[in-house]
Amino acid sequence: MPFALLDPGVARVKAENRWSLDIGPEMSGSYRSLWVDDFNNECGLDIIGGSTEPGDIFYWLGDGAGNWAREQRIRIRADVRSITAGDITGDGYKDLIFSSIGDTKGIHIRINEQGRFITTPPITEKELYEGLRLVDINGDGHLDLIAANTSNINIGGIQVWLGNGQGNFASETGPTRIGIYKDIAVADLNHDGKLDIAGAGWGVDSASLRVWFGLGDGRWSAGPVLARDSYWGVEIADIDGDGNPDIIAASNFNGVHIYYGDGKSGFPRSEKLTAKGSFWRAKAVDLDGNGLLDIVATSNDNHGLFIWYQELGPGGGRKWEARDEGLPKAGYYHDLAIRDINGDGKPDLIAASHGEGLKIWLQGPATPGVFSADCRKKEAIPLPPPPVVKIEKILEKIVIPVFTTAVFFDTGKVNLRPETIVVLNRVAEFLRTTEGTSLEMDGFADIRDINTSEFPNNQILSEGRVRSVARYLSEQSILPERIRQEAFGDSVVQYPGNDQATLQKNRRVDIRVILRGDPIVEELPGKSAGEITTTASTRLSGLGSDAGEPAVLGRAQNIDPFEEAPELIPMREYQSFKVTDGVAEYRIGPTDVVEATIWEGIKENTYKLNVSPRGTVSFSFITDFKMAGLTPTEADQALAEFLRQYIKHPLVKVRPTEKLAYRASIFGAVRDLTRQPTGPGTYRLYGQERLTEFISRVGGYLKEADLTRVEITRARKTYQVNVFDILFKADYRHDIAIDDGDVLFIPYKSEVKNRIFVFGEVMRPGLFSYDASINLLEALTLAGGPSYYAKADEVMVIRGDATKPDAFVVNLNDLYQKGDFRQNVSLQNGDIIYMATNTAGNIRDFLRTLSPYLTVMRTPMDIYGATAWPKNEGFPIRREAAPAATTTISTPPSMPTGGGEAWSGK
Repeated sequence: MPFALLDPGVARVKAENRWSLDIGPEMSGSYRSLWVDDFNNECGLDIIGGSTEPGDIFYWLGDGAGNWAREQRIRIRADVRSITAGDITGDGYKDLIFSSIGDTKGIHIRINEQGRFITTPPITEKELYEGLRLVDINGDGHLDLIAANTSNINIGGIQVWLGNGQGNFASETGPTRIGIYKDIAVADLNHDGKLDIAGAGWGVDSASLRVWFGLGDGRWSAGPVLARDSYWGVEIADIDGDGNPDIIAASNFNGVHIYYGDGKSGFPRSEKLTAKGSFWRAKAVDLDGNGLLDIVATSNDNHGLFIWYQELGPGGGRKWEARDEGLPKAGYYHDLAIRDINGDGKPDLIAASHGEGLKIWLQGPATPGVFSADCRKKEAIPLPPPPVVKIEKILEKIVIPVFTTAVFFDTGKVNLRPETIVVLNRVAEFLRTTEGTSLEMDGFADIRDINTSEFPNNQILSEGRVRSVARYLSEQSILPERIRQEAFGDSVVQYPGNDQATLQKNRRVDIRVILRGDPIVEELPGKSAGEITTTASTRLSGLGSDAGEPAVLGRAQNIDPFEEAPELIPMREYQSFKVTDGVAEYRIGPTDVVEATIWEGIKENTYKLNVSPRGTVSFSFITDFKMAGLTPTEADQALAEFLRQYIKHPLVKVRPTEKLAYRASIFGAVRDLTRQPTGPGTYRLYGQERLTEFISRVGGYLKEADLTRVEITRARKTYQVNVFDILFKADYRHDIAIDDGDVLFIPYKSEVKNRIFVFGEVMRPGLFSYDASINLLEALTLAGGPSYYAKADEVMVIRGDATKPDAFVVNLNDLYQKGDFRQNVSLQNGDIIYMATNTAGNIRDFLRTLSPYLTVMRTPMDIYGATAWPKNEGFPIRREAAPAATTTISTPPSMPTGGGEAWSGK
């Protein structure tokens, strides 16, 4: 049951009852999200509600008179957190996009087929999202998706997926990748014709109301932080009627706030409608028709709905008045929509409640009746076929990524380091000696704000760093037209964290060297005249992973390897199986035993054949017939074709009876069961077999196994895959196929040295290890909980190294007594938690006193960290929710201090 928090302290003036009784379609159930629109293009507005219990999506048709009929139940079995809708396919029907937490997580699409929703592939099945918005960010005429990521502080932020107008979304981008955000709003805040974003941050680490200004092409420039507080919702509207967008924010504990914009990227004035209470949404609408926007807010702490009316006061000033007009003054309410349900020209209220279903209040009396059957589609109207447009293919230059590197900078500086010049000299030498190559450079800054006369913000600082690199390369005779420059400030954070090493990694310029080659048109048999295959006309020797391998074609920017290839580990052809027309068949190999049956008319001859180590078979009058590498189907055809010179109409059937040719090995944290063969060892392969299937067949994994970094060695290269994400996050892109000669290693969790130190007034102070993530309550539980003398309102979390520690205070009493889950902060590897006996006082004084002991406390963590996994600046091993495939090199090349992350091609 939700916590009942402090009364907002709003005096609602008793007024004439303006609102009808509730005429919502659902009188029970817990709903958190909703969307109101005409989904079947018929009589009136329809309603879609996302429930937390039972955890499905319900769709009701409306007849325009306030009557409803349930049309569809979309089974999700998860807490539906946010819903948005828009025509993402261009067929004139509003499609559905929702986010959920539970058995189904991520962001999902349901395409509207003339009033009925069908399932399509999700946008993402990882991480947790709220506050979905559909808008055209990059001005290409297609709706794009923006979402607030609420996973955790290190894997969070605000993400943007660009739509292609056909129901697909790709090219994930966004203004930030760190921090917990609950909602976003989108509008042109500074009148530059480009959409901007306001984000509602939440939690102790992420508490803020922030603004990012769009550049119109999917990139963002960081704007001001308007407030340091936790917010559930944010909206944008011109509240004071001055023509400039304002921001309305619904706070977690501190009421409803308005930030008035000046239209020039600033918000110089703010106002609080109430300073207390927890509000989920606050939206602006002119309810009484006086030309001034009023504000409706939903309370998620059992105080119902609030309406503040805006009126002109004496002398032309404006004032707010909260009125009691018959709406509920108790109850837990979440999402809110304001639409004209019955077509009388007056805005009505639709709200999602906890325990009482979906609520609808009309302005004025309601006259509910029976849903009009005429509003339900009788039959599907066939859509016209899309026009056939003949498009002439234009062959563009092929972009070949050659290599990537990076150079690093000191805090607040744009000066080139000595080791940076070494790296740039190597880049310049390569460019001078390789015709057709060019550079793409991206500049970044760490997340700490800068405000100096030379660099007013991080965006300008990152631009200066890119210019410094470009200027030096120009001095080395590299023409400016061969260099493309971009800067992102702190809007893109590749390495989350506040420790000095992480901050250093974010103060950098990424450099990508690319080659643009002319395509060659190859005419392939079986292709129509309109189908062509392009290959690069220029090949660079020594750039591929294997000699003779063609260079990989693609964009020369950092891309998600999972989106570009169906397999995590690139494979031209598997040795143990072959997929033909979607069907995987075993490849016959050396030492296999096969059975060949040959029919001559009605005469049947069966032969048991041993495939020789050279891959051939001999029987009857046939000698050295090459069978290795063929599937049974291919062997049938090949042998029949061979026999036609001896038999008029041969019929052949080849069947492997003993599959002995292919093997794979597995070691490490593998379970050895009573049934055999199981446990570590070498196993035969019998065709196509996925990683999870292979692990299951050999006995499964031990409870001590670290599934997040399973190693697979193939062709003398070692890759890391995340089996945890396969099993528990449905990320099947990691579930690669096993092939002959593969060696798998499942490490033990004991090798993963994520550790925290808890001391002070706890029952069992000491050093504690954890795997992927841990929060404050979990850490205190490991330490036995607070002692009798602990001061729960002052728990100190210390972060950073001993030379420059940082700390913040957490109030556990707010968590216990008020349900303020912001206090349950996520911890990072190396954090120190101190449970005080008395008031710690000034944080700086406390850290100064504690500083001599920090090194001592961190020593065991540093030792464990050093022995857990070999680390090198050029090849960082990061623990992420779904790490990209990386090649683990046993002896990394030495790099200059602070040098690039990967000199050779990735």
